[in-house]
Amino acid sequence: MPGRTPSPTPARQTEIYLAGARGVRPRVPVDAERLQQAAQRAMSREAFAHTAGGARAAASLGVPMVFSNQASIPMEKCAAAMGAAPRWFQIYWSRDDELVGSLVHRAERCGCDAIVVTLDTTLLGWRTRDLELGHLPFLLGKGIAQ
Repeated sequence: MPGRTPSPTPARQTEIYLAGARGVRPRVPVDAERLQQAAQRAMSREAFAHTAGGARAAASLGVPMVFSNQASIPMEKCAAAMGAAPRWFQIYWSRDDELVGSLVHRAERCGCDAIVVTLDTTLLGWRTRDLELGHLPFLLGKGIAQ
């Protein structure tokens, strides 16, 4: 069904099995490892490396998503895709109080239930996938949508 997010429920299993009896296999792998492999084949190396640690899966499973102020998609757009799923906001503290206030206000409007404050921002995180490719999205204007 277009626009429907499959979820791991008995009803979804039944759907898959009944379709299989008609010779129809799932278009999207149901095994997490195979799904990740399919995503890796479909995406550029750089895109996969940067996004491999995150997914829309959080919303479908009811797992809290942590929005970051270092993101390539505005939090408002993510919140709209998540429906009522829980979300938090991670902020890299800035010297600019107006910027911090603006980000916190937007997070509140997006329904974030908590704020995760990151204070150790003198060095970027050790992201091995990005480092192995020599790829820093920020240098390309990506990851700064907030």
